[in-house]
Amino acid sequence: ICMEDKREVCARANLHLGNGDDWDVAHSFWLLLSDKGEIDSWKSTPIGTGLGITLEHTIRRRPDGKGTIEAVMKVINYMLFRRLPGATSGIRKRCEDDARVKASYDFDQLNELLHAFVVYWNKRIRRRQPLTPGMVEDGVLPIPNHVWKWAKDNSCLRAANIENARTQLLSWTTASVTEYGFMLKGLRYLVPDIDPHSPDGIEANEWLAKARQKRWEIPLGVDLSTVSSVWLRHAPRGKAPVMTQCPLAPGQEGLDNFSWEEWRLHRKVEKLTLDASKKGKLRAA
Repeated sequence: ICMEDKREVCARANLHLGNGDDWDVAHSFWLLLSDKGEIDSWKSTPIGTGLGITLEHTIRRRPDGKGTIEAVMKVINYMLFRRLPGATSGIRKRCEDDARVKASYDFDQLNELLHAFVVYWNKRIRRRQPLTPGMVEDGVLPIPNHVWKWAKDNSCLRAANIENARTQLLSWTTASVTEYGFMLKGLRYLVPDIDPHSPDGIEANEWLAKARQKRWEIPLGVDLSTVSSVWLRHAPRGKAPVMTQCPLAPGQEGLDNFSWEEWRLHRKVEKLTLDASKKGKLRAA
């Protein structure tokens, strides 16, 4: 959502922006300052590095640093949610009506209100908005939208690659490298050539030859809607990770139309049919 056109994002929430400058954020950021608990993990860290984002974490047990991040959630909670009919702090007082009786917004309406609140928040004047000397010289007002527009006009922002971002967010599973290619849940995928002349590159024939001696496991990204291909993340030293698509190996025609759930059910039916066939032959014997 951070990298998408916000007019499309708001349209999905039934909020139509008349002016694109109201929320003109469709870029990738250079640095992400976060609470260590949410980002420092084996799942989230590769996403940041794959998108070329520098990850920084706040110091442990330092509330002054955590407040920089959690203040946004506090603003939304106190400035929006607590003021709506049916809002509750989670602690019900004695003789007080149930908050669900007073509630007047469903989830979709609340989502629309939240998007509208963000648009309003970006237009307000921030008394403590930090401004660079260049912004002050150009007469930029301390308004988030004006600061963002100045950064955009001065080429301080980085364009976002939506397809690359979606690839980095794929589900990950473990496959085996065999002499027949990548083996994943009964399917075979081709091993790609990635800069084979480089010391950190991948040469498909060399990997297949090594797999004849000893197989090993490797993480692959999967699109749950199709089994037609998987994605290999290759990270050369000193370079950004590269996502390479690996299609199904020849000899598996007709399987590329399956989703992963359909393929799981297909294998289950095949197994049940095979077991029933074996039992039938044993009874006949």
